[in-house]
Amino acid sequence: MTMMTKGLTDVVRGQTHSHPLMSGKPLFGQHNSEGLIEKEELQQQPTFILRNSIAERMTIRLLRLPFLVQRQIFEEISLLEALFIAFLSKKSQATARACLRHHKYHLRYVEDHSIRLERKILNEDGHVLLILLNDRVSPFFPHQLWRSGSQEVLTKSTSTESNGSISTRTNVYCDNKLDFAMETLKNLSRLLSKLSLTMKLNAQSVDNFRKTMQSVESVEEIKEISVAESPWEERPVSQDELVKAVLDESQRVKQLAIRVQTSDNFEYPTSAPFKFDSVFISSTGWVSRDIFIKLFLSCKKVQLNLKYFNDADLTAIFKAWTEDSRLEVVKFGVGKCYQIQQRDGQKTALVYVVFQTVTLSTNFRIGKEVDEMAARIEEERLRQEERLRREERLRREERRRREERLRRHLLDEHLEVEED
Repeated sequence: MTMMTKGLTDVVRGQTHSHPLMSGKPLFGQHNSEGLIEKEELQQQPTFILRNSIAERMTIRLLRLPFLVQRQIFEEISLLEALFIAFLSKKSQATARACLRHHKYHLRYVEDHSIRLERKILNEDGHVLLILLNDRVSPFFPHQLWRSGSQEVLTKSTSTESNGSISTRTNVYCDNKLDFAMETLKNLSRLLSKLSLTMKLNAQSVDNFRKTMQSVESVEEIKEISVAESPWEERPVSQDELVKAVLDESQRVKQLAIRVQTSDNFEYPTSAPFKFDSVFISSTGWVSRDIFIKLFLSCKKVQLNLKYFNDADLTAIFKAWTEDSRLEVVKFGVGKCYQIQQRDGQKTALVYVVFQTVTLSTNFRIGKEVDEMAARIEEERLRQEERLRREERLRREERRRREERLRRHLLDEHLEVEED
């Protein structure tokens, strides 16, 4: 790092109160050594106010610096500061995108609660930005204004630094949390080219779900989506259209979990097979044998809650698996165990049925798997035998005590007769 960039980053990291974007004052109308910076000028030329060792003030125009210096600045400042700069203008956004493209980022969105952005660095902790979503209130503390789409939200931020990594916690107070979140997700997905995403969504409405998916259509990788009903819902309402929308629009998601109630007559068109790395479905009455074969055999891991297939269904499913399937783990739901193999001989699976749970796994070593299963069966057998032996000992002991009591009673009666 050059002395120039070190001075810049030291100021940005250690003197954030002098940063025009982090001062808690109105975003526009800041003063520099040359006079008032107008709104249009600030939009075109993001600036840093620097302090050198003798406390002299100077202004550096970020967009006029060499790219390597710009990149080093974005490496060192917090993610919140980077976003503030990026969204000042189209030119600053292009600069930020170029400077931030060298790292991977992971974004986790929990609907109605938070947005968490983390910069991933190999073998190191990266910068973290946690945005907490709050309903609009009139705070009694100094705050900043942050414009997001048509909303102007209030924010309050605190940052901590450890081993070169900056963690920023920002409370956002807005009139519409969903609109703010959608705008933020859309901007981040367009800004960061190497972005992966995890979302935990509420089962509220089809429109909300589709709006959320549209906001992240630019994301490079969607790792996981979970859609769930509120745990406080005493009697969940069937939401067939929502489940259809989730299945339709989550085709490129790696891991999908749907914890939403469907009606007894729910149907899903079996057009294209699913290709999830992992899928969990809580309401499974609609999954017949044919549906499973047509939709789920192309997934790697399938979990169907409280789903029971009879022996004929299992035979058909496993026979279809031997023809062609990427399925490695399936759980739905006694001691039966099978080894099955696909016709091309490329994949072998172990299928075992324990009580009401059926498990298929391709990740096994036959000796280890079978030995462990045999050990569990033997352990259970030994426990049963020990319980039976213990019960038998107790019965014998009780019988002995009864016989002893009877013998003493007869002896007492005999003595009484002799005394008479």
